Amino acid sequence: MLDIGAKLGPYTIAGRLGAGGRGEVYRAVDGRSGDEVAVKVLPDRYAGDSTARGRFKREVRALMTLSHPGILRIFDFQTVDGTTFAAMELLRGETLGERILRGPIPWVRAIRIGIDLAEGLAATHAKGIIHRDLKPDNIFIEENGNSKILDFGMARLEMAAADDSDSSPVKTGPGVMLGTVPYMSPEQVCGLPVDWRSDLFSYGCVLYAMLTATVIFSRRQLVSSMSAILKDAPPSLASIGVEAPATLEAVMQRAVHKDRELRYQSASEIAEDLRRI
Repeated sequence: MLDIGAKLGPYTIAGRLGAGGRGEVYRAVDGRSGDEVAVKVLPDRYAGDSTARGRFKREVRALMTLSHPGILRIFDFQTVDGTTFAAMELLRGETLGERILRGPIPWVRAIRIGIDLAEGLAATHAKGIIHRDLKPDNIFIEENGNSKILDFGMARLEMAAADDSDSSPVKTGPGVMLGTVPYMSPEQVCGLPVDWRSDLFSYGCVLYAMLTATVIFSRRQLVSSMSAILKDAPPSLASIGVEAPATLEAVMQRAVHKDRELRYQSASEIAEDLRRI
């Protein structure tokens, strides 16, 4: 853990914000501009862990290729005196997961958040990046109401050079699952190769969580949740007492279709339909 006042290159640590995604996050001041930033540091305990280092580098490099208001911005990436860190914009607000704990989000507000997320995903996919772990805890709602996608540590870089060990995606084979049950797509649960449509399934699960404050395919046991993803139809919004336009229900249901060929084929399509509603 870094002490207040510690320096990492031009950044002076001003406080600890939290930990997650195998990284410790601090509030810091950039000595060059005086601006406050967030600094994410790979903890010492993972310094010798090639998997943790790879995930950290993957997340940073994924974010550095992106420039979109719906995606967390990263400014700098350095290793100073053996400490590897990334400097990024300092967000104020709460995660979508924290907001959902207080109850369902009114459907008009959920649509506005949903459009931000769909546009951010569209920008991500346009760069050949698949998030693979989209869930409420990886989405941030700023105090001004804007939404941003976080945590690209599981991202697959479809356009990465296969011989570049620093930028290549996680190597996975048949039967290997990456993601968070119960926000995984059926193809993730089965350990099959995934494409951008896997993120769209997860997006549909997030939309359902916003509208209902429940997790669509969550069951008491992990294996039951996985089975629900593969077999169960989502309960209709009306059946659990949620008032929302039928057209919004149709968007959610199409996003979580078991067959990816029958899902939405792009995040831009989702954003378009939500704008119409």
